[in-house]
Amino acid sequence: MKRFLIISAVVIASITAVIVCLIAAVPLFVPADELKAALIKRVSASTGREVNIGALKYNIFRGIELGNVSIMEPEGYGKREFIRDNSVILSYNLPAILSGNLVIDKIELDSPYCEIIKEKSGAFNFSSIMAGKAAKKEIPAAASAPVKAEIAAAGEPSAGKAKKPFIKTIIATGISVKNGKFAYADYSGKKASGFAVNNFNLSIEDIIMSAVKPAKVAMDFSAVSGRLIIPVSLKASVKTDLAAMSAVINIESLTAAGTFSTGKISAGTGGDISGNISTSAAVKKVLASLPEGSFKGINFDAAAVNNMEFNFKGNQLIIKDRVNINREHQDGSGRKTVENLGAGIKFSGGVLSCEAVINAYGGVVNFNLLADTVKKKYNAGMAVKNSDIHGFVGDLSVFIPEAGTNGKTLFDEIKQKVYGTLNMNCSFFGNTFSDVPHTIRGGGYCAVTDGKLSSLEMAKNLGTALGIDSLKNDLVFDILSGHFSMSGGKISTDDLKMQSGPDGKSGDIKLAGSGYTTVDSAVDFKAQMDFNPRVASKIGAGFLTLLNIKDASYAYNSDGWLPVDARVYNTIKAQKYDLKQPRMIENIKRNLGKKLREGGLEDAAKKLLQGIFN
Repeated sequence: MKRFLIISAVVIASITAVIVCLIAAVPLFVPADELKAALIKRVSASTGREVNIGALKYNIFRGIELGNVSIMEPEGYGKREFIRDNSVILSYNLPAILSGNLVIDKIELDSPYCEIIKEKSGAFNFSSIMAGKAAKKEIPAAASAPVKAEIAAAGEPSAGKAKKPFIKTIIATGISVKNGKFAYADYSGKKASGFAVNNFNLSIEDIIMSAVKPAKVAMDFSAVSGRLIIPVSLKASVKTDLAAMSAVINIESLTAAGTFSTGKISAGTGGDISGNISTSAAVKKVLASLPEGSFKGINFDAAAVNNMEFNFKGNQLIIKDRVNINREHQDGSGRKTVENLGAGIKFSGGVLSCEAVINAYGGVVNFNLLADTVKKKYNAGMAVKNSDIHGFVGDLSVFIPEAGTNGKTLFDEIKQKVYGTLNMNCSFFGNTFSDVPHTIRGGGYCAVTDGKLSSLEMAKNLGTALGIDSLKNDLVFDILSGHFSMSGGKISTDDLKMQSGPDGKSGDIKLAGSGYTTVDSAVDFKAQMDFNPRVASKIGAGFLTLLNIKDASYAYNSDGWLPVDARVYNTIKAQKYDLKQPRMIENIKRNLGKKLREGGLEDAAKKLLQGIFN
């Protein structure tokens, strides 16, 4: 947004400067109609665009007012306005003019409008103006002769005359902008994007006198992007030292989306800039300013303080930042969320580093990041110790975009449905900032203890497919753990386990699994489940019928547990199943062989097979 505002300001300021220079170049007592015609002709020649001025009022004692000023877009854009102003008022100092100086006490713009467009090619809708200016610099002297003659005919001295211009210097000391609107549209990416600045108001007092008395600056506007609307208001003062070519800006107040900032910015010769800005915020107010539904389920009434120091010297930018969030908070259910956050951030030489410690969800989260914006590389690490996973995953989900209409991800499946104490260590890295979900790589280890999975949709669907009702209920465990890796948008594990007790035999079910899911919602996961004898006896006839088995007594493991295998694949939304039972078949073969060896009769074997299978 900062770049957009700068571009808009430069474009409007450039056009305004052209108008000011033209006014300074004409004779003092030129008729208003002639001045209007000259302005239209010269601004049109300078920009290469159609220029319109509705009315021009010219008072030699007070200044000039232009009404309904517009500069149109080039051919190909239709009849659209590139820049529009309801009125442009230039109030000047007559005694200064008589002494050869054009001192504009105030430039007033009423309802200015400017739309910046970036095309698919990457060119901007003002590129032709810039290209025209560059081309004019290369025009041979002979080719420019007609233009010079035309200027001379309008009252300006030709290059061959020794007469000096009547106006020697041009100075603008104050600026006022009321109800401005600036829009930006970008069609160069895969998806069109854009934002706008509405109701832009700006007032800058007499800058010339700021060496003696600080000049007041006031600005307010609304930044709009989609459903997001952020009101911004600034009050500041500027003190200059013309001899030292330096200025100091004191930010008295800057409010935006529930934040309040103060600070100081110093600018010196050579473009050196340094300063500090302190910001405080009630996080609840910040969240309330965002579109409804952006942060569902978050009741986060924290107090945040941010202190930033920056220095720009010799094309080198250094930023040091410290963030603190304090107080203990609870959401609507009474569980703890973030209690304290401390983070240190530094940016120097194009490298961003961050270290943060968060006391949250009853535990501690450590986070670190190192990103090289020049080489476009990054690595990050996170360690979570003894934190409530239900709160951690639930709050993390508000920062992750919801799945599109094509389906949901595994993360969508488990959020708000997993409980327990989380311990995790992981690290990730990437060699590009593009399409991070598909280009990030890394992995780690995660363990959840003393928890449960609350009636997952995937488990319900599998339970229906297998005819096992117990899979549709909450799955309680002592530990759910596994190593994981991520690459190419795929998250894989080969040692997932869920069990109760050291050997897994203290609960109703133990599980071992391997497979993957992707950020695009694909899934391929193999699960080996074992049910204890008590639960196995209640699995029911549906499961046996599915496998074409009448008697499951031969299918049990030697420890008395019943094995059930399943493969879930395709997508999270449209799951498919492979319900082959290789372990169960092996058990039947082993137990049947044992029975045959005990009986030793071929007829007995035939009867056994008929008794097992339908």
